[in-house]
Amino acid sequence: MFKIFKKSSDPTTLCVEARALISQGQVEKALNLYESVIRDSPQFSMAFADRGTLYAMMKEHTKATADLMHALELGYNDASVFTTLATIYKDLGDFSNALRYFSHAETMAPDNPFIYYNRSGVYLALGNKALAEADLKKCLELGPDANSRAAIQKRLEEVNA
Repeated sequence: MFKIFKKSSDPTTLCVEARALISQGQVEKALNLYESVIRDSPQFSMAFADRGTLYAMMKEHTKATADLMHALELGYNDASVFTTLATIYKDLGDFSNALRYFSHAETMAPDNPFIYYNRSGVYLALGNKALAEADLKKCLELGPDANSRAAIQKRLEEVNA
């Protein structure tokens, strides 16, 4: 006998499902799922944070920033939102705001190497090799996986070239 599973209507579960769709390259389906969650649960901050992150990955900075700021307004308080905002501002060349958001993310999650790695890119763009090197060394101290370690080492070599 087959069990019939009812599709979940729990917004957290739906956001997890959308994340799985993204990892499978099904971006449009994920966006549709986020739209559904937001329509049905307009105060659910995680959906805005997740959709904003997806928009940032798609380089749709205006949409990403709007969703991420709305998630913060709704009370979503996670270092990932601040890191994503910082990365958007870095991409846009607004290094002052990028550094401000990276700093906030660092206070929330000081053991997250992604923060230091991305912030090192801002310091490089500003010509501050000393601060870029310090952030990259901090990344290495945090014990990243082999692939991340290789990327960090490569950037560190570029800083010291």
